[in-house]
Amino acid sequence: MQFARVLVNQKTKQWDDVFTYGIKPEFLFDTHIGSIVEVPFGTNRMVEGIIVGFSKTLPKGLRGEIKNIKRVLQKQFRFSLWEIEFSKWLAQKYFSSWSESLFSILPPVPKHDSYTEGSVEELQKNKTNLQSKLLIDSSENRYKYYWEIIKDNAKSKKTTWIIFPDLNLMRSFIRQSGGILSQYKTMSYYSGESVKKRWQKWLAIRSGKYDLVIGSRMILLNMPANVRTIIIDEASNSGHVEEQAPAYRSNEVAHYWQTQFGIQIVEGDIIPSLRQLVEIKAGTIHPVNDKLSQPQCKISLVDMNKEKSNISIELAQAIEETIDHRETMVILVPKKGLGSRTRCADCGYEFVCPNCDVSLARHEKELLVCYLCNYKTQGITSCPICKSNNIETVGSGVEKIGQQIKQITKGRYEVINLDKDTKLSKLPNAAIYVSTQAIFRWGIRPYISAVINSDFFLTKPDYSASEIAFYTMLRLAMITKKKMLIQANNTDLLIYQAFSQNRYKYFLRELLKERLANLYPPYGHILKIELGDTDKEKAMKRIGRLHSELSKIVPREEIIGPVPGYFSKERGNYKFQIIIKLRKESKIEQIRNLLFGEKIKVTIDPESLL
Repeated sequence: MQFARVLVNQKTKQWDDVFTYGIKPEFLFDTHIGSIVEVPFGTNRMVEGIIVGFSKTLPKGLRGEIKNIKRVLQKQFRFSLWEIEFSKWLAQKYFSSWSESLFSILPPVPKHDSYTEGSVEELQKNKTNLQSKLLIDSSENRYKYYWEIIKDNAKSKKTTWIIFPDLNLMRSFIRQSGGILSQYKTMSYYSGESVKKRWQKWLAIRSGKYDLVIGSRMILLNMPANVRTIIIDEASNSGHVEEQAPAYRSNEVAHYWQTQFGIQIVEGDIIPSLRQLVEIKAGTIHPVNDKLSQPQCKISLVDMNKEKSNISIELAQAIEETIDHRETMVILVPKKGLGSRTRCADCGYEFVCPNCDVSLARHEKELLVCYLCNYKTQGITSCPICKSNNIETVGSGVEKIGQQIKQITKGRYEVINLDKDTKLSKLPNAAIYVSTQAIFRWGIRPYISAVINSDFFLTKPDYSASEIAFYTMLRLAMITKKKMLIQANNTDLLIYQAFSQNRYKYFLRELLKERLANLYPPYGHILKIELGDTDKEKAMKRIGRLHSELSKIVPREEIIGPVPGYFSKERGNYKFQIIIKLRKESKIEQIRNLLFGEKIKVTIDPESLL
């Protein structure tokens, strides 16, 4: 009897756990390495699996009855050997299991067979890499450059992939392309479509018959058949980082395909990230343009120590100017809601989420919301301790600032609150938008912009806080037409002086010095290890045991923690974490072997330590 070695779509104890199944005679001609099958697993359960090998004999030591493959799904399809090797790389690079990685590549599979278009087996390894390029410019100029690449590749009957961090940015690209898009055979691909449609599109992309494929980072998990260029737009945007295992990054996966097939990578951004600056110096990426783009608007600092309200005198004047000119204004606020905390003004009692160690944020209509687990409670008008009705919000969120702006405009102008939960089909051109960082998803080009409570970006105890604040404010400046106001309590800080004096490169160099001194990315590697448990004592024991084991591999001075998470309780789980600053990359493999099978989350070089 022939036996198949199958990776099942289930959590396993080892990173490469493979299970053995028998193959019935009627399936012999339909089963291949890479075939998708349905197999019995556990007690009375059927799960998807992927065949990764065959054998004529049973593995040594295997006991009990051997179960058979139940059926073959999508008989015309099978994974290529390239993809199986790619899934191993994903697993090892991002601390996930082989099964998790292989099934992350695969979209949801329809139960009924559908036509499979094209084959990827004929792809040949190519070590002649095309030069990686970095284009730093406005979105309009970047898109023009992209179309030149698409045009040249299409002439050679080659495919271009463009990866966007956000669907709204993809839609903005489509809108600005006008009628050019219709001249090319184009495919868009992203989550949210039906199972059948995603499957058909996924197969179509593998055929390599399209001039252009656009969409989210998921495209990169497909085989780059006939692809000459992969473009990663807004490459420093956090939307290029997957949150679930395997937590891959767009630029790193694109680089993998480059090493396999010689594909050209083009990264586009408004200003180089710290990683890109280091890669430029190392010669691994080459700038298309040497001149750094500068904001076209005038940037002014507003010292809020001299102000009595969130709305400074300068901001109030800018609002009136916007109304007079019937223009668009954007006011960037770090937080949603009316404020970041809700408490009793008389006794100090703070309203906290019952599931998370975080204060409830107050919204309109007496609604309190937890932004971690989405817990909501309504109708709270008095303190449960002292019964006082004097309930106040601390801090200023989008809704509170929106209310204050409306008091100024008094119905003369439309004021719209925007955040990631806002659902609007069309935005008016003449309006004042009060928004979180979600503003960048909408493609708005304001006449005047302002940042309120900018200090909040810098108060987080995180190595990346300054970088995130800098890029957030700079992105807003780059899309602002006339002027931008930055309201801050400590305007003498280097980050604010860099803005007022247009000394962006100097600020980035200072950040790089700080990273190098502390061996933070991009100069060193960081592992963030997180675990949670509904039982606090169990969580503490588990994290303590992991710390002891890790101390045998990594010097204690390279280990930070264990400490409670930034949110010590989240969704009913008590959270603890360990941070490892790795001086030697060779230790990663040992740590991976130690940690696999633990119910933990491991992130390599996280965007944030919080």
